[in-house]
Amino acid sequence: MIADETQVDYTSLETLLARAAQSTDYELFPRLDLVIPEVRERWDQMLEVLLPTPLKFMINELPPRLNFTVEEVREFWEEIEEQDHFVTLQSLPVVEPETLAQLESWIATTFHDYMSDGYYGVRALSLVSKPYFSSAREIALALVRAATLIGIPRVIEHLREWFDFTPLAFTTKALVLGLELEKPLDLTQDIKLKTIGFNLGAISPDLPAYVKNQFGSVERIGLVNAVVISINQEMWHLDTLFTPESEEFEKDTEEEFLLEERDQLDAIYRALSLATDSALIPLYKWRDFGDLLAFNTGTLDPSIGPSIESSEQNLMQRVRAYLTPEQIGNAATLIPKLGMNNLSSLGLYQAVERWMKVKRLSLSSPELSLNNDNFIELRIVLESLFLDDNARDELAYRLALRGARLIGKDLQERKRIFRTLREAYAIGSEAVHKGEVKSKKKNRKILDDTLEIVRAEILDRLEAGRKRDWDDIALG
Repeated sequence: MIADETQVDYTSLETLLARAAQSTDYELFPRLDLVIPEVRERWDQMLEVLLPTPLKFMINELPPRLNFTVEEVREFWEEIEEQDHFVTLQSLPVVEPETLAQLESWIATTFHDYMSDGYYGVRALSLVSKPYFSSAREIALALVRAATLIGIPRVIEHLREWFDFTPLAFTTKALVLGLELEKPLDLTQDIKLKTIGFNLGAISPDLPAYVKNQFGSVERIGLVNAVVISINQEMWHLDTLFTPESEEFEKDTEEEFLLEERDQLDAIYRALSLATDSALIPLYKWRDFGDLLAFNTGTLDPSIGPSIESSEQNLMQRVRAYLTPEQIGNAATLIPKLGMNNLSSLGLYQAVERWMKVKRLSLSSPELSLNNDNFIELRIVLESLFLDDNARDELAYRLALRGARLIGKDLQERKRIFRTLREAYAIGSEAVHKGEVKSKKKNRKILDDTLEIVRAEILDRLEAGRKRDWDDIALG
């Protein structure tokens, strides 16, 4: 349902917000939720680590002006931590009762078409806060908070966009290692790369405090010259205003968007890794909501913070691939081809993911990369690429012959590829059946050469856009 935006009384709202925003005082309130041990444990860890620091770091820098101290938060937490239900903290602005009642009345009238059982569906609030729906009071306090942070004109501008159903915009960001940039660059129109630089004290907003605080002081050294990937997003398929009675549909649609966002980010990791013949190490991802964050309803919940992208975090890695103009163009071309659906249809998903895993370890820990698990991973990659027709006999021979025929450009190169693939498959089989790989000097070269062959086949199949027909290939 689309509201008549011309009937919204913004003049009254401006007056009420001007009156309410005169006070910048905030109070702490508990919010009861189900007991979630993992989340509670995260809270305890965050309190222990962050209490000695300014409170704004704990709450993702919102709101920046609070009139209570860290000690008051500690006392408050100690009082409520024995509750039977998990309790989060809300930081809510103090508004004079009559003004607050008038604001609630304005919201009840203006958002009437998007109310069910006393709750309203306002996408911006649900996007940056924990509650999926909001009461009139929560919306009123969120508007007051936003007015004090970004100003009343900007709040009105946002409201106009919501009632006009302009898609909400934000930026998905990820912190990665493994790339070297000469300067910030645009990978595509909506995907940008930027090095966070040498000055660790001045890396925000590229790396916000609540991301930086995930790392210790020693680990932060490893962040020097790490790269932030930024993706411009628009929630075009989710209405800015909705009725809570459509909860299941809305949540399903939002889940679909989250999966698309995840798939897009993974495709970028894969494209940059294949284009540079390297392997990115993703550390954290988060969302930069810009001034939409000012509409947070006040729930101080750690779930808004960054999520870990990879457990394979070696912050001291110094191997970085320098992005050339040609590689930038190749990566941009590869991104649309490297989503999960396309990779699965081409029989490449396992090969790409495992190639990146082996490549990553090969670059960060050369000695460890010659272990059993890596050659077993490589064996699985080779089978997924060259034995995907369920062949049952002469596997090593068939695999090596197919790879040589496809990748080699002349007889000598085909012979070399044939020998390399047979040896790599034999080492992988030895690791599977005997549980050990004898450390040999030539294993390093076999590993590197096989990774190069695998990459060539992946890129060739992506370019062709279809799975291999082994009978056609055998018959020439």
